[in-house]
Amino acid sequence: MTVILRAGGSQFNAADPETWRQATRLAANRDWTRLDALKAQLVGGVRKPAETGAEEATRNQTVEIAADDLTIIEGIGPKIEELLNQNEIRTFAQLAETPVEDLTAMLRAGGSQFNAADPETWPRQARLAANRDWTRLGALKAQLVGGVRRGAVEEESTRAPAVVETPDDLTLVEGIGPKIEELLNKYGIRTFEQLAASDVAELTAILRTGGNQFNTADPETWPRQAQLAVKGDWAELEALKAQLVEGVRRPAMEEEPLRTAPVSDTPDDLTIIEGIGPKLAELLDENGIHTFARLARTDVLRLRIILDSGGSKFKQADPSSWPEQAALAAAGEWGKLRDPGAASRRPVPGLIRRNRPGRMI
Repeated sequence: MTVILRAGGSQFNAADPETWRQATRLAANRDWTRLDALKAQLVGGVRKPAETGAEEATRNQTVEIAADDLTIIEGIGPKIEELLNQNEIRTFAQLAETPVEDLTAMLRAGGSQFNAADPETWPRQARLAANRDWTRLGALKAQLVGGVRRGAVEEESTRAPAVVETPDDLTLVEGIGPKIEELLNKYGIRTFEQLAASDVAELTAILRTGGNQFNTADPETWPRQAQLAVKGDWAELEALKAQLVEGVRRPAMEEEPLRTAPVSDTPDDLTIIEGIGPKLAELLDENGIHTFARLARTDVLRLRIILDSGGSKFKQADPSSWPEQAALAAAGEWGKLRDPGAASRRPVPGLIRRNRPGRMI
């Protein structure tokens, strides 16, 4: 900056840019309170002689600011976060706007305990965090060790806008339970679409961060299952899940392409199930559920998703008992399925029957 001023001629000889960078950073962060406090200590951009310790005093002033958890950034721990806070960096946005050379200088000033820290990727990670783009941040962090890239990894763009997504129930994917879903959520994978776009190596890296409890988890088929869920192709998803144990293909089963059609079977009259009428049976059939056995294997949450896809006319339907009823029907336990008055009436295959009086769709 001094070189630029000198190039402008003698008219700028009195200008002193010493505090300009600090003032610019405060202005960029809209930190007007601290900027005004700093300017009050200056004359022509130069500190008043009696105000030698003014910079430290400015930093220590109490100012309302919503601080972010900077330890989310790979390579930043509590001590480094404290050091950054002392240098007026409290948010992801502030960290994203701080040049790497400035961060390096701060670390050196902090002493030898920070010698191993490398801030090269911190601004990029912070930009993703500021944009709440947790998926890309998780993918980038999976490529890092202590904030440094592992080997020669292709640099990815960090300026993609954040997308607000409605979370999906990832436990519908075979091999994912509540704990793994929580871990995936932590790394920004909250929807089937995000899971479908995730690389198996990335998912493996995320699992490793969760500790030994996830050692047996194998995410090989998770993106494929999620892709089917994104398409709403529940029939093919069920066919694929039938080939899996905890998300892993059964060893004795030959590898099949995802687009193999499910094994055909003779449809059952699903209207026998209390609460299912012709329209609902048709909706279930469209989603690959046309037998008692398939309905019995379908969990209630998935049934609710199917009902939601059918529109508001199915809002009042309650599928909570359908799998249990279907299991009894599949086993031929008609006496247990029906009430005492209907226990003796075994349904005739192919005959469409109405349920008991009441709401039926």
